[in-house]
Amino acid sequence: MAERATGRWLSDPSDYAELALSQWGLWDDQLDEQMFGFLLCSWARRKRWEAELIAAAVAKALSGSRQAATRGAAEPERVSADSLMRLMGARWR
Repeated sequence: MAERATGRWLSDPSDYAELALSQWGLWDDQLDEQMFGFLLCSWARRKRWEAELIAAAVAKALSGSRQAATRGAAEPERVSADSLMRLMGARWR
C-alpha cells in the first residue's frame, strides 16, 4: 500500500476506474477502449488548458501589482506613533 500511495497517478488500473467514475459517472469497463482513450485525452487537454488559464491569471496579477508598485513609487506616508496606536485601537497617552 505504501508503494501505491507514493506512485504516480494513473500508474494503477484503479486510477482509471476512479477517473471514469468521477468524471463521466461510468466505470472504466463500461466504456470500450477507444471511447475511454478519447475521453481520457479530452480530459487531459482540458486540464492542461485550465492550468494555462490559471498560470496566465497569476502572471497577470503579479505583473500588475509590480507595475503599480513601480508607477507609484513615491515616498510612503509617515504616521506618528500616537496615530498608529490610535489606529490599532490602543489607548496611548
